[in-house]
Amino acid sequence: MPAKYLFYKNPHSPGQEEEGVLHARVVEGQVLRFEKLCEIIADRGTFNEGEVKGIMTFFKEELVRALKDGDSVEIDGIGSFYVTAKCPPIRDPKEIRAESIRFSKVVFRACKELKKEMSSMHFERATDYRKKVAYTPGQRQERILRYLSNHREVTSSDCMGVNVCSRYIAQQDLKLLREEGRIVRLGGPKVAVYVLAEKKEV
Repeated sequence: MPAKYLFYKNPHSPGQEEEGVLHARVVEGQVLRFEKLCEIIADRGTFNEGEVKGIMTFFKEELVRALKDGDSVEIDGIGSFYVTAKCPPIRDPKEIRAESIRFSKVVFRACKELKKEMSSMHFERATDYRKKVAYTPGQRQERILRYLSNHREVTSSDCMGVNVCSRYIAQQDLKLLREEGRIVRLGGPKVAVYVLAEKKEV
């Protein structure tokens, strides 16, 4: 399945005579979450889903342990992970203690093999939701419910793909469905997933 893209105009810099040129940007697709990834891996091999989850959990724990120790982690065919640090501005190393050094971010660097694999990636132009609203609010919400009837859960990113809309609109649709009691949110704001509300027996 081709990845979606849209064109965006580069900001016009002062002093430049010509207008900003266009550049292509990948449209965010669905999020492949841990549970679904384990399910896919289990379907492709001889391990059951529980075994895959166990292995993946151990992998994550060892990755975190190594990074916390200041080591980098290299995965053949994928790339390497390493961490960076930050501290307040200083002029002399004596001005700061180790307690003031903080974690900054985890950096991933793709290896040559992965870059070569990705070079065959295919694209197709996406519908620009800023110029054309494909569905009414009611239609969008029904499409979300229909998606949930075939899947165990849905995220705001899934809704963006299903309805070709912005994250803000997707979140508003999910909020309305929750208020109507048709779906239930699981997890916090950053890892929220939504499931169909259980029907009460009359």
